[in-house]
Amino acid sequence: MSAAASVSAAAAARLARALPALDSISAAQLTIKPKLASYHVPRTHLGNLPVYKTYRSQAVYTDIKRVQGNVVQLRNDLQQLLPHVDRSNFNCHTISGSLRIKGDHTLAVKELLAQKF
Repeated sequence: MSAAASVSAAAAARLARALPALDSISAAQLTIKPKLASYHVPRTHLGNLPVYKTYRSQAVYTDIKRVQGNVVQLRNDLQQLLPHVDRSNFNCHTISGSLRIKGDHTLAVKELLAQKF
């Protein structure tokens, strides 16, 4: 038996101890459950939350910037926590990591995010 064959046999034995056989894995074990908090909103260098009120074309918007992770999950959580805000007023910008809500909701959003972050 060559040295390469003995090394690969030893590696296969270690792998068999670490991973179960494919026949013993069910389909339910293969599904991945999402994390509860798959996003993070870091504070600014002054310790404030990056929630801003902006004015565009005589309309007021609440912007949440610097969102790390799943912006859509943050939007869904805020839609549940702010039921008085219409769901069509939420706009996600996944590339820039920001969320825009039509209307002035800065105080409510800051209070909700301060409890979590």
